[in-house]
Amino acid sequence: LLFIVLIAVPSAALPGYFTSPYHQAADMKMGAFFFNLTLISGLCLGWVLLLTATFRQGFCRYLCPYGAWLALLGLLTPLRIRRDPARCLRSAGHDCDKCSRACPSRIQVHQLIAVRSLECTSCLSCVAACPKRADALHLGTQGRRLAPRQLLGLLCLLLLVLPLLAYGLLGIWVSQTPLADRAQLLQLLPQLTH
Repeated sequence: LLFIVLIAVPSAALPGYFTSPYHQAADMKMGAFFFNLTLISGLCLGWVLLLTATFRQGFCRYLCPYGAWLALLGLLTPLRIRRDPARCLRSAGHDCDKCSRACPSRIQVHQLIAVRSLECTSCLSCVAACPKRADALHLGTQGRRLAPRQLLGLLCLLLLVLPLLAYGLLGIWVSQTPLADRAQLLQLLPQLTH
């Protein structure tokens, strides 16, 4: 993906691509792909579905380029799942591994102090499964725990408020293609090629 975006497509060609009918109808072309599957694309889609059904989060863990970017960014963030060994049931002699069994990425959380795995999505399944809850496991930095309300506020800010501000104030993420043009492109969809 990086090769295509940064190297294979010459920068002089990008403005022409962005104003092309194909780019303006790219989301409709994606929909048309799923409604008009060929044998090869059907087999590929079936393989992805089989991977997803066989392995927990199979597509996200093994195929998704967006998931790979998130994993790399996850290595840089100070927010991590952290385990306090003194408060963990394992310190009292219990053979508890509920956090690890609950992890969709199969990370051995019960053996770690801070989860620094590329496969950790910070889904908090391990924290929810922990019998000691926030005492033994929490999301936060090395010196500070992030309370569930703080996490909810942070997620709302990142996922709702910032995009709305970008859309409303800055005009980012607004389609430059008028609806009438999109209706016309929908009619020409089979003829649009790269």
